[in-house]
Amino acid sequence: TRALLGGRREGIGNAAAARIEPYQSVIFDSSSTVREAARAVLERDIPITAITNDILIAQMLANSSAITVLTIGGRVRTGSMTLFGSPGEEFLAGVKADLALIGAHAVTLDGPSEVAIEITRIKQLMAGAARCVRVLADHTKLGDASTFRICGIDDIDELITDRKADPLICTGLRERGLTVTLVSGSVA
Repeated sequence: TRALLGGRREGIGNAAAARIEPYQSVIFDSSSTVREAARAVLERDIPITAITNDILIAQMLANSSAITVLTIGGRVRTGSMTLFGSPGEEFLAGVKADLALIGAHAVTLDGPSEVAIEITRIKQLMAGAARCVRVLADHTKLGDASTFRICGIDDIDELITDRKADPLICTGLRERGLTVTLVSGSVA
């Protein structure tokens, strides 16, 4: 099951990375699926400015001389490589990036949500700091909401998920005006 989810996350990441254009400024949220998008951007080796709250994504993207990497700063979340809090929140308040790739614990017809309030706040600021917001979430994330809402559906430009996503949820999201892109496996 873990390998299957990994393949779906890779496919979602590949699809998101394929649409990043040279010289864009891109916010990479701390998420296993967004990490797959970062890996795919690294393979493309295109010049971008990457802003992230994920130490592993920063480390990965720093291997490219074409990519300028900025971390938001802050406290490291226990058990992960995620940065949150101050000064990252203040940093994001001064950012207007071209694109944000956001992960979520859950996605419903009301929008994406998270389980930890401190991580929710960083995701809210990331979504607000970008001209275009794409939520990357495999089908297991669609359905029941988590405790803290990141933003509303109107604040998102696109959901990229896999083909196993519940068709009723996808239809409901599309009816609310959201672009829903379905990808299969590790193929973009």
